[in-house]
Amino acid sequence: ARPEDFGRYPKIPAPVRLGGALDRLMTKYSNLYGDLSEPGGYSAIARDRKFGRDFLIRRADRLLFGTDFLMADQEVPHFDLFDSLNLPEDVQQKIYRGNAIRLLKL
Repeated sequence: ARPEDFGRYPKIPAPVRLGGALDRLMTKYSNLYGDLSEPGGYSAIARDRKFGRDFLIRRADRLLFGTDFLMADQEVPHFDLFDSLNLPEDVQQKIYRGNAIRLLKL
């Protein structure tokens, strides 16, 4: 999704990779969701852990770990990072599964 397209499709959830402007864009576009599974999501949170933790809590209803495939021995540093941030249980639940269930109507 490109920023210039966000307002054109107000009823369609638009996933976007984390970046410096994502928090501001999420304020402006209520249909914008963030996928934390790609490397940029990890880097953005790890770069500034205080802001990252606050962001995850503030935007918990619109963030998800959206990968569709993990190999049995694949390392996923995201989980250790999220654990180290001491996120509330409800925030973790939303990011790891609740938001995907809600968005995809599973």
